[in-house]
Amino acid sequence: MESQRWRSVALLEHPCDPTPVLDSDLVLAHRLATVAGGLALPFFRRSVERRIKRDGTVVSEVDRRIEWEILRLLASERPNDSVLAEESGEHGSAGSSRRWIIDPLDMTESFLAGRPGWGTHVTLECDGELELAVISRPCDGLRWWAKRGLGAYRSRDHNPLSQSTRLRVSRTSCLAEAKVGGFARPDSDTRRILAGLAQWTSDRYCIVGAMAEGRLDAFIDDGGSPWDQGPAVLIVEEAGGRFFDPEGGRRIDKRWGLYVNSALGDELGRRLLPPPQSPSRV
Repeated sequence: MESQRWRSVALLEHPCDPTPVLDSDLVLAHRLATVAGGLALPFFRRSVERRIKRDGTVVSEVDRRIEWEILRLLASERPNDSVLAEESGEHGSAGSSRRWIIDPLDMTESFLAGRPGWGTHVTLECDGELELAVISRPCDGLRWWAKRGLGAYRSRDHNPLSQSTRLRVSRTSCLAEAKVGGFARPDSDTRRILAGLAQWTSDRYCIVGAMAEGRLDAFIDDGGSPWDQGPAVLIVEEAGGRFFDPEGGRRIDKRWGLYVNSALGDELGRRLLPPPQSPSRV
């Protein structure tokens, strides 16, 4: 019954067009998140094998097991697509215009410590544009997801495409009243500047969801990889917010990102982004 339900095609309505949009990719992305949660939950708060990677972060057998299963499903369901997975890198056709970006177990340290806040990130990129994204948090039974041009949503894990809440970022326009947070070292210049301009919050629990729901006005990700930035960018932008890479663009591979509501975007961008380089004189 479960597999049959996921074979159906999602019906979404564009906010400006009542015509249903058929999207089997979105159904597949949610299916991947469901499979990942089903594999992870039995191991939560149990002793599992782990090791430290070269970059100093931890990986567990659960990360690897989820990634292997997602790769297997994508190879079966989308054999012509390429995949970028956190633990094993690039897979599939290098010339494909479609690329799935996968974080099998985001917030692994929380998972291993027995704390909620972990989940799976699934993003699809088509011709270099972010097309859809799903972020799951199985402990709470919640997902945040977006489809390009169709908005951002929060859903329950059970049947997420039939019961969804449309999301909007905040409208806070006064920086002194803004709530900001994110993944930045306490001694970093970015953290120092933000903390001096607005109300800094240390709550990092699904910070993308908090931003898209309007409970947070801006956040910084100082060090995020494509599997972190990709879904966050699409969800925040489809909820009405903005994203800046360190050069003021929208690249998700720069390991730095500013997410902000539209009312504060220009001001925070001026304060945090480096000024453009003047052309060299000959």
